[in-house]
Amino acid sequence: MNMIHTFFLVITLFIMFSIGFNIGMHGLIDVHGADGSVDIRDMVMNELTLVEHKVEEFVHNAKMADDEIEKSESRTNTESDRKGTIFREGIYESKINDFDHLKEAKKEQNKREGDLLEEVSKPPLDERKEMKQKEQFDEAYEAETRLHAARELKRKADADAHAKTAANAQTHVDNHPDMKKTDAARTGSSPPKQSAYTRLAVDAAGKNSNELYKRRIIDVSKMPHIPDRDDISEYVAKGGKIPIILLTCNRAKLLQQTLGSLFAVRGVSKDQVLVVQDGIDKAVEQVVRQAGLTLLQNTENSRLRWSDGAARIATHYRFTLTQAFSTGPNAPFSGEKWPSPPPCAIVIEDDLLFSPDFLEYFEAVGPLLDTDSTAFVISSWSDNGYKGKVDDPYAIQRTEYFPGLGWLLPRRLWELEFKDTWPSAHWDHWLRSAQVNKGREIIFPQVPRTFHNGIKGTFMDLETHNRLFKNVDYNTDRAVGWKGAEPHSMSLSDNSASKIGLAPMTDPLYAQGVLSVYEARVTTMIKKCTHVQSTAQLVQEVGGNSAGMHFPTKIDVSLMEATNARADPDILCLWIDVVPDPPIYPPPFQSIANFFGLWHEHRRGAHKGLHEFYWDPRGKVKGLSGLGKDDAAPRGGGAGKYVMLLNIHTRDDNGPRNEHDYNYHSYSWLRPKGVQTIPPYDFDQALMDRVVMRA
Repeated sequence: MNMIHTFFLVITLFIMFSIGFNIGMHGLIDVHGADGSVDIRDMVMNELTLVEHKVEEFVHNAKMADDEIEKSESRTNTESDRKGTIFREGIYESKINDFDHLKEAKKEQNKREGDLLEEVSKPPLDERKEMKQKEQFDEAYEAETRLHAARELKRKADADAHAKTAANAQTHVDNHPDMKKTDAARTGSSPPKQSAYTRLAVDAAGKNSNELYKRRIIDVSKMPHIPDRDDISEYVAKGGKIPIILLTCNRAKLLQQTLGSLFAVRGVSKDQVLVVQDGIDKAVEQVVRQAGLTLLQNTENSRLRWSDGAARIATHYRFTLTQAFSTGPNAPFSGEKWPSPPPCAIVIEDDLLFSPDFLEYFEAVGPLLDTDSTAFVISSWSDNGYKGKVDDPYAIQRTEYFPGLGWLLPRRLWELEFKDTWPSAHWDHWLRSAQVNKGREIIFPQVPRTFHNGIKGTFMDLETHNRLFKNVDYNTDRAVGWKGAEPHSMSLSDNSASKIGLAPMTDPLYAQGVLSVYEARVTTMIKKCTHVQSTAQLVQEVGGNSAGMHFPTKIDVSLMEATNARADPDILCLWIDVVPDPPIYPPPFQSIANFFGLWHEHRRGAHKGLHEFYWDPRGKVKGLSGLGKDDAAPRGGGAGKYVMLLNIHTRDDNGPRNEHDYNYHSYSWLRPKGVQTIPPYDFDQALMDRVVMRA
C-alpha cells in the first residue's frame, strides 16, 4: 500500500513540474511579446483544471486499491486465525487427560507437603503421648503407689505372723526336749506342698510304668561340671553373695519403690547391690545416696540423649555389665568383702517389684547352669504367668525366648560371648536370636518372681502395661522358701512320692529343669493326656454347652475314643499348626492366645512349640479370658484343666536352616495316629460362650 502512494505522489510532482516548465516558457514569450499574454493565462487555467482531475482520479484509484488490499488482508487473517484455532484445540484435546492427571498429582503433592509440614510442626510422638496421658499416668501412679504400700503392709503382717508361729514352735520344742525340730522351725520357711502341676506330672508317670523316673537322672549332683562354665553351685554353697545390678535413668519415684521392694527380699544386703545410672539426675542420685548404695553414673551416653531409645538402652547395658564384671582393686565387687570375682550377677531395672524368695530362687536354680550345657541363662519372669494360668511356686520351665525382667548372667558367658559382640540396639532381641543363644534355653519359674511396676518408659505406656503386665501373678507368699524346700524334687513331698511307690528324692529342686528330666516329664504327660481334636470336643471336655456342635468329618470318632480311653481328663492336649513368627499382623496365633489368655506372640514362653498353663474358663471370668483377670482363681490346689498347647509347624520355605532353628523343634512325633490339628480361627467369642455355658 505504501508503494502505491509513493507512485502517485511521484506522478503528481512530475505533472506539476511539467506545468511549471510550460508556464515559465510561456512567461518568457509573454515578456518578449505582449500581444500574446491573454492566451497564455487561459492555457494555464486549463492545464491546472486538467491536473486537478487527474489528481482526483489518482486519489480515487489509490483509495480503491487500499480498500481491496485491506479486504484481502482481512480474509487472510481470518483464515489464519481459523486454522490456528483448530490446531490449538487439537493440541488441547490431545493433552486434556495429561493435564488433569498433572493437576491431581500436584494436588496430592500439596496435600502430602501440608501433612508433612503439620507433622513436623507437632511435638515428638513421645511428648504428645505424655501430654495426652499425663493425667492418666498420675492417677495410675498414685494407684500403684497405694497398691505397693498395701502389699508392703501385708508382707509385714505375714512376716510378723510367720515369726510368731516360728517362735511358738520353738517354745514348744524347748519345752519338749525329746521332740525333733521341724524343718519349719529350723529354716523359718515351710516345706513345699504338692501342687496340681506336680500331681498331674506324678500321676501321669505313676499310673503306667514310672517312665518319668526311669528316664530321669537320679542324682543331679553327680553330673559332670562343664569345663567352660562358672562354678555357681560351689560359690553359693560357701555362702557367696550374688551381685545385684540395678540399671536406672531418671525415674526417681519408681526407683524408690523398686529399692523398697528389693530390701524386703530375704537375704538381700546393701553391699551386694550396685546402681548404675544412665546420665545424671539429681533426684535419682539422692534416692541412691539415701539408701546407702553404691552409685555409678554413665555419662558416655550424653551424645545419644535424643537418639533412638533402643540404642541408648543397649549402650547403657554394655557399660553396666562391663563395670559389673570388671576386676582389679577399683572394681565394684572387689576387696575384703569379695575375695574372689563372683561367677554371676543378677540384672534388674528400676521398674520391678520382687517376690520374697527372689534371691533364694536364683541361688537354688542358678547351679543348673554348671551342669546343663543346653541352658543359657536363668530368668525370674514368666511371659504367660497370668492369674489363673499358674499354680506351683516351685515349678521350673524352659523356653527358647529370652524373657528378661530380672535375670542371672554367668560371668564367663559375658566374657567369652557377649563382651565383644554386644549390639548397639535392641539387646534383648539380640539375645533371642539363634546366632547368639545357639539353641540354648532360658530357665524360668512357672510363677513369676518379679512384677513389672512401670507404666511409663521408652517402650511402655499405661495401655501397654494394663494389657500385658497388670495381671501377672507373681509370688507374694513369704512362706515359699527354696532353702527349706531342699532336698526335694519337682515339689514332691514325702507323702506324694510314697503314694506312687517311690522313696523320697534327694535331688535339688533345679533337677526338674535339666533337659533330660524335663523332656521325660513332658513326654509322659503328652502320652497320658486327653487329645482334643476339635472345638466341639473342647466344649465337651470342660462341660460346656455342645448342643448342635458336630465333629469334623475328617475326625475318626471311634479312633479318638480309643486314643483317650485311658487318658487323664485333667490334662488336655491341643494340637495346632501355625507359623511361630509370621511377617503379618495379627499373627494366626493371636486368636488362640486371646481365647486362652496368653501373650499374642507364639514364641514367648514356648518350648519346642509347647505352651503349658492352667485354664479355668468357668471360674469368675466371662467371655474371652484375656491376659489374666483380677477375679481369676487363686493359686494353690490347681486352677482347672492343665492345657498343653502343641504347635507342630515346620518351615516350608527354602530359607536357611541350621540345628538351632527353633522352627524344627516340636513334639509332632508324639501326636497319636489320626489326631487332627485345630484351626486357629475356630477359637472365637462364640466358642467361649459355649465353653462358659453349662451343658
